[in-house]
Amino acid sequence: MSRRFHQVALAFALSSSRVAAQAAPHVTMDFSYGGGSHSESAGATWYRGDPNVHPRIAAAAVSSPWRHIAGLISLEYIGQLGAGDATSDCPPAPNGTCRKYFPRLQGRGLTLGVRTTARPLTFGLDFGRVGGFRWSAVDADAEVGGRHAGVFIAGRGAWRRGPDGRQIDFWPGNVGVRFKW
Repeated sequence: MSRRFHQVALAFALSSSRVAAQAAPHVTMDFSYGGGSHSESAGATWYRGDPNVHPRIAAAAVSSPWRHIAGLISLEYIGQLGAGDATSDCPPAPNGTCRKYFPRLQGRGLTLGVRTTARPLTFGLDFGRVGGFRWSAVDADAEVGGRHAGVFIAGRGAWRRGPDGRQIDFWPGNVGVRFKW
């Protein structure tokens, strides 16, 4: 997580005088798809290695920039693909129990963050509660595009307490399109 955070912080620092952010407040709509790695175990609970892939829809209100940085608030919904059948088999865990399905990231979320633009790139960083407000998350994204649309890649770190009270985490990456009004 700290490596991703440092990369985004460096991008903010390097985008000085050439910054040309949109001057007026605006709204964005993101449509993305992604997935990634997750915790293998937490205490006595072992998880299956099945990929957690998900579509994501998010709407954000972005403020006017102040010193080249604009604030944002984002509402999102994450779906879940590949539901699986929890009773079909019992892959063995190292401790002799059955491996469980990893908890889903599916549900609504709310994040707060910042964006800065060094045309044609836009960088964003936000923090919040996602997956039905059960997960804490930090997001970083980089977008290439124009005033009304762009494509982006995003990385997210999400974490929460597992069934036995120990922390579990999920690190999905997303690719998507962003529309701006």
